Amino acid sequence: MDLPTFDLSTTVDATNNQFSSNNELEKGGYGSVYKGVLANGTKIAVKRLSKNSNQGLQEFKTEV
Repeated sequence: MDLPTFDLSTTVDATNNQFSSNNELEKGGYGSVYKGVLANGTKIAVKRLSKNSNQGLQEFKTEV
């Protein structure tokens, strides 16, 4: 499965730069998930990898 990815500026815009508990949907072992809305109105969930995670890209994709 190919997952959509976004650059940092798109992610910041979609979350209104709100990587805070007020915008958090879920918190897991690999990181938190935040709500966001793209410029075209599409609602998205943004998974932010924890700094403390030793997870690689493939494991991250599987988790998502």
